[in-house]
Amino acid sequence: MEKENSGVEAAHKTEQSGEDVYRFFKGHYKGKTERRRAKAAKLEKKQMQKEVNFRYQKFLEENPEMQEKTIQKQLQKRLQKQRIKREYAKQDGRDRQRKPQRKQRRSPGIFLQRQPERYRRLHQKMFRFCLP
Repeated sequence: MEKENSGVEAAHKTEQSGEDVYRFFKGHYKGKTERRRAKAAKLEKKQMQKEVNFRYQKFLEENPEMQEKTIQKQLQKRLQKQRIKREYAKQDGRDRQRKPQRKQRRSPGIFLQRQPERYRRLHQKMFRFCLP
């Protein structure tokens, strides 16, 4: 029965792989017109951005008092940022000075001596599954 259907199965698999290849190229390959549209859209976007920048520069030339304010704001923002950075650096330095020294770790033997019953129960729970 397997041998009778092997030819049909092979044809079916070949057909499926052909359809997969077609779907792949249909989804991933861009035709010439699609590339042209994408390029035109990209150029349009660049042109619009240049137009906006041009209008803004023209506005600043017509209203020089606005330009002074923007420069002043930029300077204020930069100074504020530096001030904040200095504050963080000071705080970080204070935190490092306050940090206590690390304590030495105790050996596990001391723990076992102080709490033998707890350790025995824990040991039983851990190894309960290993014993028959």
